[in-house]
This record gives sequence, C-alpha cells and structure tokens, in this order.
Amino acid sequence: MEVRGCLKLERFPRIKGIAPLLQCLRISECGVKVLPSGLESCKSLSLLKISDCPNLKSLPNLQGFRSLATLEISDCPELKSIPDLGELCSLTVLKIFDCSKLKCLPKGLLKCLKTLVIGGYCETLDAFPCLNTTQQCHRTLEVLELIGWARLDSLPNKIQRFTSLTTLKIRAFDNIKALPKWLGNFSSLQELYLHRCNKLEYLPTALKSLTKLEKLKIRKCSKLEEIYEDEIVEEFFKIDQIPNIKTI
Repeated sequence: MEVRGCLKLERFPRIKGIAPLLQCLRISECGVKVLPSGLESCKSLSLLKISDCPNLKSLPNLQGFRSLATLEISDCPELKSIPDLGELCSLTVLKIFDCSKLKCLPKGLLKCLKTLVIGGYCETLDAFPCLNTTQQCHRTLEVLELIGWARLDSLPNKIQRFTSLTTLKIRAFDNIKALPKWLGNFSSLQELYLHRCNKLEYLPTALKSLTKLEKLKIRKCSKLEEIYEDEIVEEFFKIDQIPNIKTI
C-alpha cells in the first residue's frame, strides 16, 4: 500500500481487513499527525517507509512488527522521538534521517542490521545521539551513511566498531576538516563517498592501507576538489591504488 501526495489528509481511516496481509506500507507527502490506527495488526509487514510528512509528531509502538525488515523515516520535521526497536529481530535496513527535531535514536539493541542511514537531526546537538548495537551487528553491518549538521566537526567514534563495512557515505559535515586515522581499520571497505564536506582539506594517509577500496567519490567538497584538480603529488599518493575515483 502506498499513500502519497495527500497534504490535506490529516487522519487515516482505520486499517481493518487488509491489515494481516499487508507487507509493505509507504506514506509520503501527507499532512497526517499520527499513523493509521490498527497498524499494530499488520503482523506480516516487512517494509515501512514514512517520508515528507511535515506534521507527523509520533509513531506507534513498533514492537509487534516481528517481520519488519526495512524501516525508513525521513524528512519529518516535527518528529521528536522514535519508539523502542529492540524486539525487531528481522530488521536489516534502518534509515532515520533529516528529522530536524530529533534528539535521540531509538532504544533497544539492534542485532542484525546490514544497512544503516542516520543523521540530519536537531542542530543544537553537539554530537551524534547514541545508537545501541550488539557485537553481532558490528559484524553484520555492511553499508553506513552518516549525515551531519552545522555543529559537528568530527565523525562519531563509535562507528569504529563496524569492522565489516563495505560502503561508507559521509554527507553534510560542513565543519569537518580531517577524517580520522582509524578509517584505515575498515579493511573490508570497498566504496567511500564524501558529499558536502566543504572544509575537508585532506584525506588520511590511512586510506593507503585499504587494499579492497575500489571506489572513491568526492562531491561538493570544494577544498578537496581543488587539491585533486591541482594534482598535488603527496595527496595523490594516498589514493593512487584506488581504481575508480570521481570528483564531481
């Protein structure tokens, strides 16, 4: 089921007969303040995506969604909190981003995530809110995207735990000047994307140790782009082993 482009819709009708059969629910560009009543009956729901809902203030208890594999919540500027996700044992994809009043991430240990996208939260925060993950999650997470905001000048240290990352995307860290040396510990990393990090001046020498890194994409990082356009030798040495490099 997809509900889209209903900005005047303030309340959903109750989900009744289809609830036990519903597997995917997408809600976008709607004026609702709460999600449909009866959603707790959707025991087969595997995908829930909520985006561009400017009035949405709260979410229902999600603990009963044992089949939920993908949860995406984005561009909901009035949303201040996310319910506990600790019982969602099938959750492999979690995306919570660009919710400008959000100050904390969900409670509950996340066990088997493979893809995680977080960030773009309340600009009064000086650091990323804490995300609870298990040792198992540290080994299973493959794709991580971090979205910053104006006050941040460094990456969260806790992402060092995700040692199985194959893709890392860093976006909108406008005050970050350098990437940490521990980036070199991501020995499985194959793709690194840097987007809108305008004060980032150089890449760490540690990138040289990432022997599996096949793709580096730099976009809208003005200082980095200048360096590589000028072909400064000591900077190219750090990345000359990467077969696919794009600066756009």
